[in-house]
Amino acid sequence: GEDPAGSSWNEHEKATDMFAAAPSCSRSLPSPHRVTTPSSSAVAVCRAPVFFRCAARDDAASHNNKTGMKGRTRTPHASLILIGGRGCGKSALCKRLVASDPRFDLRVLDDMIVEEAGMSIPKIVKEKGWRWFRDAEFSACERVALRARERRRVGDSEGNPHLWTLIDAGGGVVVDLDLNGNEVFSERKVDALRGAVTETGARENVLVYLRRDVGYLVNRTSGDKNRPPLSDTVSFAKLMERRNAWYFRAADYVVDATGGAIESEVKTKREIKEEVLEYFYAETGAWPPDDERGASYA
Repeated sequence: GEDPAGSSWNEHEKATDMFAAAPSCSRSLPSPHRVTTPSSSAVAVCRAPVFFRCAARDDAASHNNKTGMKGRTRTPHASLILIGGRGCGKSALCKRLVASDPRFDLRVLDDMIVEEAGMSIPKIVKEKGWRWFRDAEFSACERVALRARERRRVGDSEGNPHLWTLIDAGGGVVVDLDLNGNEVFSERKVDALRGAVTETGARENVLVYLRRDVGYLVNRTSGDKNRPPLSDTVSFAKLMERRNAWYFRAADYVVDATGGAIESEVKTKREIKEEVLEYFYAETGAWPPDDERGASYA
């Protein structure tokens, strides 16, 4: 088949340039445990070295200001979806988020696919191939988004303590395969996860990209037999470099955890967790659970 890198390198370089050109900020938002106001102006302030904004976020913010939803660009019951390369630490981060805020209801796309297929991911790929897996992944995206939407519709009438759906999306959630078997950006899966408010078309949910150096991803995944090879012809490193542009394209916010190939050279797990929570609270107008306003938030 054709080189999966193909023409998408222009897209990769464009996203990389956008990331590098974004302005750094001299001041930062307060930590999620010291939030003073979830104002819309606070959301626009970046505390990481780089802040990536999507046009859809601006549209949502504009609509919310017109309708009186000051201080948030999402509905209060928006889902939080973590995306990023294989081995970036999404699953571990999800567990820390749930431990910090029990209002999250965790759903793992890979687990949903395994349950539906009745076999492990390596076996799925070996017997059915990556194309079947990507289709199953799309089905899982639709199901989890529908479940979250239904949850928002009925509220907590059944006494369920969970307020938000937290989705651990697999590394390949941003890709599909073209007719030649090459990876392309997956509009269908990303759109399914984003969701849309019927009245406005604004996004329902929040997608956060946990960005890592390719070397970090290689170190984390090398020799892992539970992670089947993504390609027989293209290196894992090259595929991860190419996907970077697609993660940017899908994301509402980018956690910049680059800077090294090992744990001690990058942001700590706690820093990453607090950055994600801080952004999510600002987006939804929520408060931390240890804040009296967070205890009664619904």
